Amino acid sequence: MPRESSRQARLAGPEAEKRHAGLSRSRTAGANKKPPNQRTGGLKSTLNGKHADSPAPQRHEQTRLLVPNTAPVASPHYFSAIMDSVPVLVWVSDTKKFRTWFNKPWLEFVGRTLEQELGNGWVENVHPDDLDRCLTIYTTSFDEREPFEMTYRLLRHDGECRWLLDKGIPLHDEDQKFTGYIGSCVDITDRKLAETALRTKEAQLWLIMENTPVMLTQCSRDLTYTFANRAYSQMLRLEPERLIGRPILEVVGREAFELIRPRIEQVLRGERVEFDADLPCPQAGRRTVHVVY
Repeated sequence: MPRESSRQARLAGPEAEKRHAGLSRSRTAGANKKPPNQRTGGLKSTLNGKHADSPAPQRHEQTRLLVPNTAPVASPHYFSAIMDSVPVLVWVSDTKKFRTWFNKPWLEFVGRTLEQELGNGWVENVHPDDLDRCLTIYTTSFDEREPFEMTYRLLRHDGECRWLLDKGIPLHDEDQKFTGYIGSCVDITDRKLAETALRTKEAQLWLIMENTPVMLTQCSRDLTYTFANRAYSQMLRLEPERLIGRPILEVVGREAFELIRPRIEQVLRGERVEFDADLPCPQAGRRTVHVVY
């Protein structure tokens, strides 16, 4: 498929086939496992932009933390201790888009070692369907030195893909020189599931309201139609789009409006109203209706 071919081209490298074969690979780090920058060597051109030919930082450079000078104690150990205690996933990158550090909650979440995540290793757990979008946002924001926010699915240690909200901000030293990015991620899977369930219920409710033979309408306090189902529009012999946004008076005519106006005023006072009426409709003639507000 064109999408898969495009992704393979962006992620071309010795491990591209493994990464796209699925998310059920072994998590055990072998004794002869290659360093992170070699495992994801094909990502250099995507993640590094104009630095594509630059070698990945060496191990001792990757694990070095750039501690913000606002920290009470400016030491990597202090920074690491603080970040390991927060209930969110935290990462740090250098100026060439390589990830140089992950906090303990991140490593526990993915069930991998720091060595496996460093450089571009972290993308191995990103869901294939989210990877292109994720990398585009990451690289574009990085090149423009702008904060970013993105959602994607990350493979958890138990094999379940969880939705994360990832927010990254650029870091600068005391001379305002760009030093990389720091990002934080929170698990929003439950929120995603709730949103999906709500959309499903809304779609079901809409389907029921549109297909019920009962005439249903909704109006704003200024007596303008905000909703009218198919049965109501058919009674008036008007298309639904000719109802929404129009005043009741304009749609049903002066005579019918004056008949129901006292009832409408009761509704506006918060009262429940139920009545029968013989209403003259401009397009459909007289209609006897049972109305409940």
